[in-house]
Amino acid sequence: MTCTYSIDTEERKRRTAIALKSILAAILKPAGAHRNTQNPHIVNFQGCITASSSMLPAPTVSALNENYLGEIDGICITLNELSPNSITKWDFNSLNEFG
Repeated sequence: MTCTYSIDTEERKRRTAIALKSILAAILKPAGAHRNTQNPHIVNFQGCITASSSMLPAPTVSALNENYLGEIDGICITLNELSPNSITKWDFNSLNEFG
């Protein structure tokens, strides 16, 4: 059985905006068990978001790897060579840029 359900562009944008707002809210104001341990300790916030518009996966690399941003850059280049313009990457270097 094949799934034929699809989401139009406007609905996908709406859902993406909701997901990103939720992530931002969770980072800016942790709740529950994380509130006392994480909230006062956010001193450096950087990373990237990757998205795929094809069957190729959006790359992820652990931030425990000191060169994780470089690794993701390389993977994005390779995947875009296999399927042009299929992977998009957005970098951020602060909470403000992420927001």
